[in-house]
Amino acid sequence: MTIEQLDSKSKLNEVLAQKLQSSIDELSKASVLQKDASREKVIQFVREIIKPENGLEVLYHFTPQIVEAGYFTGGGWEREDKLLPEFVRGTFLAGGSYPLIEIISELRVLCIATGKIKSEFMSEDEAKTFLTETLALNLDIIFDTQTEETRVYKNQLQYAKKVLNFITDKIELDNLFDEFVREVEELSFQRPIITDHLYALIESGQELVNKNTKLRKYESYNKLEIFLKASSYPTPLAQECDHPLDYRSKIKTLTVNELEKEAINFGELLKDTGVSNIFGVILLRYIAKKAPELVPLCLGINDSGKAHFEENQELILNIIRMTIRPSTANTIYGLSCFLERQILSQSAVLGGIEKLVTLSFEPTVASRLLKRKKFNDSITANALIISGLISVLGQPLGVGQGKNPTCQAARGISLWSQYNPGYLIDILISACRNNVVHISFEGEVLNSIDYLGIDRDYFDPLLDSVSLVLSPHLDALYGEILRRSTGRGEDPHKWANPALYGRLVNFGFDSVLDISQTYVKDYENFVRRFYSTHHPDYLDGSTFNYANPAGIFITNSHGVLIGLHAVSIQRIKEDEMGGMRVYFFNPNNEGRQNWGQGVNPTVHGHGEVMGESSLPFGQFASRLYAFHYDPYEEGDGFAVSQDVVEEVTKLAKESWGKAYQWSLL
Repeated sequence: MTIEQLDSKSKLNEVLAQKLQSSIDELSKASVLQKDASREKVIQFVREIIKPENGLEVLYHFTPQIVEAGYFTGGGWEREDKLLPEFVRGTFLAGGSYPLIEIISELRVLCIATGKIKSEFMSEDEAKTFLTETLALNLDIIFDTQTEETRVYKNQLQYAKKVLNFITDKIELDNLFDEFVREVEELSFQRPIITDHLYALIESGQELVNKNTKLRKYESYNKLEIFLKASSYPTPLAQECDHPLDYRSKIKTLTVNELEKEAINFGELLKDTGVSNIFGVILLRYIAKKAPELVPLCLGINDSGKAHFEENQELILNIIRMTIRPSTANTIYGLSCFLERQILSQSAVLGGIEKLVTLSFEPTVASRLLKRKKFNDSITANALIISGLISVLGQPLGVGQGKNPTCQAARGISLWSQYNPGYLIDILISACRNNVVHISFEGEVLNSIDYLGIDRDYFDPLLDSVSLVLSPHLDALYGEILRRSTGRGEDPHKWANPALYGRLVNFGFDSVLDISQTYVKDYENFVRRFYSTHHPDYLDGSTFNYANPAGIFITNSHGVLIGLHAVSIQRIKEDEMGGMRVYFFNPNNEGRQNWGQGVNPTVHGHGEVMGESSLPFGQFASRLYAFHYDPYEEGDGFAVSQDVVEEVTKLAKESWGKAYQWSLL
């Protein structure tokens, strides 16, 4: 392929292509002493050439020449059989020129897999295996899953996402399909309120199957098909309709028995997947109007949920009429969970919803909410906030922080949803009506408006409507309390957590770091205290009455520290194997992160309820940074065996502990 042909095909700037070609020619003729300088020149043009949308396609065509010119000769990438899929991610995170070198390396293996390059060290099949393993280890990047690592290193991982997606388009890797379907299932297990990412994955699955119809024969396709139905045509009648408006017309012709079958089919898919769509909106709204006795079937609710619906039927039907629109389709699942929690029995919730129906919104708050509309369905700001509240109260473990560094705010919304919904509604009303949240700290009332930054739209808007309104205020208040609590000789979170979350937080507190945040202090006693206040084998009484705020060290798949993160310990319980596990809420809606050393939180299979993550007790302890506890119910820390303490300490020292000095005291 000539440069002229390449430019004509890709519309790439001919001058840039010529310069890359010249740099490759120069590299091929360079002496040993000149090689490094010539390689650097190639990298400079690679950096520019991959920026356009078709840039990787161009670089892919140049890759055989780059390899032939000796780009990898004499370096760590020289022999393809020495490359390891598990190191690919780390190279992309290394910064500098390393991500660009890794791109060329991945394209070289792709060229081997497609027969464009012949290698004495790697066959075509071996190249495909390498690429499959690389993709499988980096599914979160390919599928844009929001982990702490992808959040912190978003810019660095853009190169990785670009080349990995390019590889998936170029080569059939059938055995990756099972991993893809597992990704869909595992995300669904977590039941996030915001399901955009799940929908995107399901759509990608449909595209994969359309491109490669033999995937329909895979056993995993049967699992994917459930999600495809739930997100597209969830009922027998919907499958006969080409358009929602067609469905809207035909549903009016159904008999009561036929309508009941529609409701049952939809309700079963809703509870299996947590997914709804516009067909579900049409169905539920019609049933609420014409056959309200079928609403429980449409929502797939259990007996307690059905009883709660019957007790509050008029209100629930009004909520459906007001809030269930195409823009709020997934509130249907939230409403199902809301009824099963029987939360309308709390007068504060009932009264709060009634206030929100007629509340006058501060204009900027209303504007921010109305931007969430996906359809021209005339939904109001009041309806949007009520729909969000229904979902938050129904799915407290589905609250997420989006791409925002606001784990403390998301954790608070989740905690109040579970244990103090009246308070949550009170501050929500204040934020909607006056665009301010007030909290008391050590005798002084703090107003969030005083601490919000000038740019108040920097938040990722992909949040449920309650979080969209509250998170900026809560984040500002938490930051101010931390500022006021700094310099007291202890970790400021000791005061910040009780101040923000209120009576839900025990006043006992322990942190692994000293005030300078550079030394690990008295780690053995820290571990013993966590065991003696949380592990049932060492406690005098119960572990805790409410979900317990805790701080953890987030590490990557190699155990390297990424940062600190806020979670809630939901409960401590024996798993199916008789081992003690910590079940916790992770506000980033992604509880399966690989933290290295075999520390891999799971979201199902070990007794987790939907939305929880879990780890064996000792593994969780090894990533713990700070926690609250009731000092009056502290058990026998001395009874924790030295072997247990040493095992936890070893995991800690060989991971996040490398980033700190360890005090000998």
